Amino acid sequence: MNGKGLDFKHKEVINIKDGRRLRICARCYSRLRKWGNNLYNGCKKENRYSRFEFERVRSKKDYVTKKNQILIIALAYINKIYNPKKENIITKNDYYIQDNGTNLNEIVNNTITNNDNDKKISIDDSKLNIFYFYVGQADCTLIMNNNETMLIDAGDDTDGELIVQFLKDIKMDKIDYLIATHPDNDHIGGMADIIRSFEIVNLYIPNRVGNNKAYENLTNALKSKNESAILQSVNVGILEIFGDANWTIKWVDNTEEYSDNNSSIVVQLNYKEQKYLFTGDIETQVESKILKDLEQIDVLKVAHHASNSSTSNSFLEKVKPKIAIISSGSGNKGSKWPNEKCLKRLLKFIQKENIYITERDGTIWLISDGTQSIINKMNNINLDGAKSKIEPNLLTIEYLESINLSMLSFLIYK
Repeated sequence: MNGKGLDFKHKEVINIKDGRRLRICARCYSRLRKWGNNLYNGCKKENRYSRFEFERVRSKKDYVTKKNQILIIALAYINKIYNPKKENIITKNDYYIQDNGTNLNEIVNNTITNNDNDKKISIDDSKLNIFYFYVGQADCTLIMNNNETMLIDAGDDTDGELIVQFLKDIKMDKIDYLIATHPDNDHIGGMADIIRSFEIVNLYIPNRVGNNKAYENLTNALKSKNESAILQSVNVGILEIFGDANWTIKWVDNTEEYSDNNSSIVVQLNYKEQKYLFTGDIETQVESKILKDLEQIDVLKVAHHASNSSTSNSFLEKVKPKIAIISSGSGNKGSKWPNEKCLKRLLKFIQKENIYITERDGTIWLISDGTQSIINKMNNINLDGAKSKIEPNLLTIEYLESINLSMLSFLIYK
């Protein structure tokens, strides 16, 4: 750092508490690390809480440069982020700083959130259980209620074996409804493993041919089953009973008029007083087409990993979700998803603490009695075959710029 502001010549990434991930140059990072380390040790020695404030900056542009460069916040060793185990603080490539803060237990919108990585998998089948699995940059959701099971998508071609192992670990031997939303590898890559490993009662997949190895593997796996008995026709309006719930298909394209993403099966699940929407990879073209048939929901599985091509303002205005779940992974180079503009749209309708991102929060396990939901962030359930790490996401530029730039203060704990 110097009197002219921070040096942007070589940008690196640091992560700070509450999922914030910010860019900082390597030279400034080295200096700040040394300064922050000394500051932390001094605070620890005095055995007290202390507040340290940065000096006022001359202008906003000292911290913000061009459109694609993010606000710089200077201290990484803050707010219980410091961890004396070096291997857990910094990785070789991106200066990843692990947040080991205390677990939270919050109640928001009739939802209890537990950050409990040691929670045992003990499933109360009388309630609705939904696992939004962390499968890296892919999709896989398990739904269970009253001795019936549904699996929506199955990750990519590296995830299948891990998904199978988890399902067997929780004593599953059949899948009543297996839904392949559309024939992209990151949604059906593990389907062949699932079909070979379990009794499949009903399989739903759009009536179109996929042009990839995953689709070929899926069709080959079906040959070992009674294909004609389990393969169901897929049409809008289908209504099925599922335990104490029911589900219906809101959209599917069997004509090949639309792209693979926009052919996705869209499922709405209704459980007592709560409604859940699973959107595959549909984009705004389909959102606008089905808008008149949608209703207010409680939990939205955000389409297409929260890309900018999905989840429009008009869509959100119609469904008005209280909770959003985003499936994305750190294997997604460049953090293209979740998209900043999409996150900004979500934040207009949903409190930020009610937006869950598998890349940051791990597998999301939702348990509902039909009125109240308990959401568990399960960082210890990583079914990504590519072995990508669960880590905090990039903040949006818009969110960062909303911070008061005149004074930046942080708490350093003993």
